[in-house]
Amino acid sequence: MFQLKGYYRSGSRSASGNLSRQVPGIAQEFPEIAQFITRGTINVRFEPQVIVAGWDHRTLPIGWDGGVPEVFDLVRVRLTVPDLGMREKALMYVAHRSEWRKNPHIHEFLAMSWIPGLRQDMVVLVECDRQYVELPYTLCESGGTGKPKLTRTVVIQ
Repeated sequence: MFQLKGYYRSGSRSASGNLSRQVPGIAQEFPEIAQFITRGTINVRFEPQVIVAGWDHRTLPIGWDGGVPEVFDLVRVRLTVPDLGMREKALMYVAHRSEWRKNPHIHEFLAMSWIPGLRQDMVVLVECDRQYVELPYTLCESGGTGKPKLTRTVVIQ
């Protein structure tokens, strides 16, 4: 099991409309998704880059918007929001054509219930029982001190 600390980030609000068209196709292959709230995703920003190379379910390509069919990876996790005293089962929701894929620091989650009181920059802990590997030297960028800052990468297997 591993645990990552992230911060809630409000999104573009496009997920609610997209999910209503994506989830029926996903549910045909992965009925478990029906247990989760799909009126929007919980966006979490992590300090390390997080790459999903293993999943609990990967869909076949689903044509949900009339464009190129899209693949979705789903990873079972638990979300904890310490400030709200809540812990909830969730799915990491990886939509392969999502704009979020351009930023491996931000990931989307579907929770079992809505999380009232969740605010921008609130700490969100993500726990996952999948194997992972941490690659600590993938990118060297200049930190605020002028010294190189090593950027971590966590690969979920």
